[in-house]
Amino acid sequence: MASAFISFNGVSGTGSTRVSFAIELFTLLIYLGWAYLMAITLGKSLSWVWTSEILYGVLVTTISLIYLRTGRWKNRVV
Repeated sequence: MASAFISFNGVSGTGSTRVSFAIELFTLLIYLGWAYLMAITLGKSLSWVWTSEILYGVLVTTISLIYLRTGRWKNRVV
């Protein structure tokens, strides 16, 4: 989760609030969908539901790093 927070704060620090919001919204929808799938639909144990935290961290890190590496943030005017 540390890498997720650091990379996401990097995106937020670029001044791209719409991109930050889109990343957060997308990952939270996946997070909630996975938790619901594990808990309600499949009836898995609590340890399976907590894997949503790992999924969230991986998604936020990956998407944030992809955005930062594309260099689109360099042309932002704040």
